[in-house]
Formats: sequence, C-alpha cells, structure tokens
Amino acid sequence: MGLDWNPANKAKPGYEEEFNKITKKLLGRVWWGRKQLKKRFSEISISAFETLKTPQVGYDQSATEWAKEKYRESALDVTEDEFLSRLMGYYVLELSPPSDGIPDYSNSALGYVDAYSFRAQFLKKCEDIIGKNLLNKAFEYQQPAELVNYGDQLIESANRYSATHGLEIPKQAPDEIDTPLFHLHIVASAGRWCKFWGSRGHMLEPYF
Repeated sequence: MGLDWNPANKAKPGYEEEFNKITKKLLGRVWWGRKQLKKRFSEISISAFETLKTPQVGYDQSATEWAKEKYRESALDVTEDEFLSRLMGYYVLELSPPSDGIPDYSNSALGYVDAYSFRAQFLKKCEDIIGKNLLNKAFEYQQPAELVNYGDQLIESANRYSATHGLEIPKQAPDEIDTPLFHLHIVASAGRWCKFWGSRGHMLEPYF
C-alpha cells in the first residue's frame, strides 16, 4: 500500500486538554470503550473537511445540487428524497476551494484515503533531493509546528537541488514521470501540503 499522509483532526477551541488525552488513548491502541472514545473525539474535534470548508449534502446548496445530479445520472430504484437522505452530511471535496491542502498526488482514486491525503510514497524516489533524514521523518507523526518546519525543509531541499542542477521547479505536475523535474514538483508540493495543514493546526498522521 505504501505511505500516505493524512491531516489528523484538531481540537475545537476549549477542548484541547480532553482532545490530547483521547488522542493518546486512541494512538495507544486502547480497545476498552474505544467506540465511545471515537465518538467523543469526533464531537470535540475539527476535521480536514471543515478546515477546507468542504460543502456538505443537505447543508450547502452546491453539495445538494451535486447530489441531485448524481441521482439523475444513477439508475437506482429509489426516490430522489431517499437518495439525498443516504448522502445527508456527505462532504463533496471536489467542490472545495482549490488549495495546497488538496494535492496533485493522492491515492484517493483507490478509495481508502480522501483527496486531501498526500501520496508520500513518491518521496522514496526523491531521496537524492531530500536526503535520508527527511525521508525517514516522512513516516513519523508530527505536531503542527513540526509539520510546518518539515514543510520548510522540503521546500528548501527542492530549491537547493533546482539551483545546483540548473532546473526550475515546475508549477504544474510534469507529464513525464520519474524525471528530476517530476521529483522536484513532488517535493515542493509535499512541502506546501505540510505547511498548509500544519499552519492550520493539523497534525500529520502517516498511513502505511
């Protein structure tokens, strides 16, 4: 499956202490009462969807219209109201405002992560740009401030490599993969992703 990065939920204002306690329990593989812990965690935290201001079906007109269009395209033997009821609260990421928090490189098409995740497995082919230490750190949980610093280091590495090799970091993903320009774009995109989420208070949650 490889390595994917997810922005973990962050605490709602005033719930930081309780949030941290529950997070430690969940990360510590506490199984007794886990369902209740996860429910409370959801109640006192802010998700990546919320930070991205992602429209929700049933709450935002754009998302509801998106769901109605999906219904018209489907061949399901249910009414429109039933279809919308099933999708109530669904976040439509493709309607979120563009940002560095929704990267070009994501495994969301496979369905096990969302489009805001970053396919950090690609960094394994960029070790000549970022070095072994930064690559190893890609597999670690990182607090928001650490994540911003990590993003800065990735961008600095890309800038240093581009200057040394006389290359310009592409503004868009190159068509040809596994080239120095492609790898530079990956590293710079990873750095911006880290800074986007870290500066908004989200922790890095590696998934592999």
